[in-house]
Parts: sequence; C-alpha cells; structure tokens
Amino acid sequence: MKRLSTLVTITLALLLATPAAAADEAAKDALARELMTLTGSADMGKQVMEAMMAQLTSNPQIPQDYADKFLALAKPEHLVEMVVPLYVKAYDLKTLQAAVDFYKTDAGEALVAAMPQITQESMVLGQQWGMDLAAQVQASMEAEAEAAPEPEKPAKR
Repeated sequence: MKRLSTLVTITLALLLATPAAAADEAAKDALARELMTLTGSADMGKQVMEAMMAQLTSNPQIPQDYADKFLALAKPEHLVEMVVPLYVKAYDLKTLQAAVDFYKTDAGEALVAAMPQITQESMVLGQQWGMDLAAQVQASMEAEAEAAPEPEKPAKR
C-alpha cells in the first residue's frame, strides 16, 4: 500500500509540474523575443541576409538566378526562430525579465542606439588589427628566411 501511495504522489507531482514548466518556457520564449526586439537582435537576420546578398551578387561566378532563389528562400525571421531557443536555454525567467526591464529604460535605449555605430567602428578596428598582425607575421617570417643559412648544395662527384 505504501508503494502505491508513493507512485500516486510521484505521478501527481509530475502531472502538476508539467503545466507550470510549460508556462515558464512559454514566458521565457516571449521574453526572449521581446529582448531580441528591444536590443535590435531581431534585425540581425536582416543584416546577415543583406551582407550575404552583397557577397553573392558581387561574385561574378554566382549566377543571378541562384542569388534570386537564395533571397526568396532566406527569411530573416527564420533566424530569429533559431536563436530564441538559445536565449530560453541560457537564461532563466528572472534574468530575461530583468534584461527586458533594463532595455526599456533610458539607459538601455541609449545603449541600443549607440550599438550600431560601435559595432561598425569595432569591425573597422578589427580589420585593421588583423591586417597589422598579418604584416607583422609576414615581416617576421621574411626576416627568419633571410637569417637562415643557405642550404648546402650537394657535392659534385
């Protein structure tokens, strides 16, 4: 009898917990979407598509009909649908709510407003940094090659 009582208790606990967990996941999903909208992350798919299309259309080896079909299939909202579960998995309900609340403040809105310019300038700096590093590596390798002794030529017989 004790075993039956334990099984009934466990079953009831699982049944009651499932709707609460589902409601929590739905709330996290909604907050993740709102957060992505407030931060501009939801527009990321559009930006990625525009960059990809610029690359596709500038490459003469890619036929125009390929680029047209790619664009027809590429819907930025699909990327949002793929990213929302990452937010839901990474953050709890309290954190998502706090982030949404913050990005609705003047300070949060100011951060979001400045982010495109910061991102653009960061990309330029990153490209310059990469080119500088490449030049340093090339110069170092050339110096090593010049300093290396000439390989010995095989003796003639």
